[in-house]
Amino acid sequence: MSYVLKILIPFILFSNTLSAQKKKPKEQRIVQPFYIEVKVSKKDLIAATNYNKVVLYDCRIDSFSMGSVWLEIQSPPQELRFMGGTLNYLQGKFNALAGEGLGQETLYVILKDLDYKEGITQAGWFGSAISGSSEKITSNLHYNADLYLSAKNGVQKIGNIDTVFTAMRWMPDNAAKLTERMLKYTLTSAQAIDSAVFENLTTAQFETITSGPALPPVLLTKEHPKGIFFSFEQFLNNAPINTPFEYKPAKFGVTMRYKDPADTTEDIAWGFSDAINMYIHIDSFYYRLDPSGKHFYVTAPETVEIINRLGSKAVSKAMNVASLYFIYTNPFKIFSLFGLTKKMHKWVPELKTYELDIYNGGLR
Repeated sequence: MSYVLKILIPFILFSNTLSAQKKKPKEQRIVQPFYIEVKVSKKDLIAATNYNKVVLYDCRIDSFSMGSVWLEIQSPPQELRFMGGTLNYLQGKFNALAGEGLGQETLYVILKDLDYKEGITQAGWFGSAISGSSEKITSNLHYNADLYLSAKNGVQKIGNIDTVFTAMRWMPDNAAKLTERMLKYTLTSAQAIDSAVFENLTTAQFETITSGPALPPVLLTKEHPKGIFFSFEQFLNNAPINTPFEYKPAKFGVTMRYKDPADTTEDIAWGFSDAINMYIHIDSFYYRLDPSGKHFYVTAPETVEIINRLGSKAVSKAMNVASLYFIYTNPFKIFSLFGLTKKMHKWVPELKTYELDIYNGGLR
């Protein structure tokens, strides 16, 4: 036996050396952006616009980020981009769609938000019966822009567009279609606005607006005083109220209570700061806000209600931040098809990562 081992061991070592030499180091894959291309033909032109030209100002808080898509499961997500930059690309497409306007007015579009996200929505019973799944992939484009028209002594604000364009299936199939819908909707909406609602601004006032967004104080510092945010505005201003409180970890997030019961009989706080982290009040718990550049993210249940936000309402999971949830299905949902774990599934919350909308305090 020992004689056999003496022969085999050198052979095994020599084989391992050869195989190690043959192995080449894995090449690091460079993630290229996913470019959105909108094609405009003569049939797409908006008939008889009043605009001689369209001028776009990119006044988003973060003018670089627009969202990302997964093109391959084993690859990182690719950032969505317009060839040549968002400003030049969209301005060119706006003018291409407007064609040669009949009037001499200039339409100014102040872009405040442009966000592409993938999400999940519930399918109807007929679709569920065919596909075997009650959930469908959706592509969502959140668009926020102010519209102005040129005037003799300045400009006139004619309105604001704050809406979401939605399409079925994943974002690579829909990015161009959603963008085209956004472009056309902007032009047709501007023409349909009643002139009686115009708001006049001087050239100096308009230049202040187009110089870029004024960042809220909470984004201008990493130091956040300890206290309670009783409103979203207090959070934006980084100005919590110095109300004594204490908090502790809970099953989900953390719970917070006031040290003096006389402070309030009902917890209506938007959130709080412990001077290290900031937390947002969702349902019965508080969840930590994670800063990233000019954004805040929070991981919370898939259907939530934000306390004391602007127009407080539940956020449906169709508006969730894109995830791989639709690829790696929750195993409890598979088993529940057979009626095996319906009770167990109720005890398993589905957490999602949301982005805090810095404009209105909502989650998306």
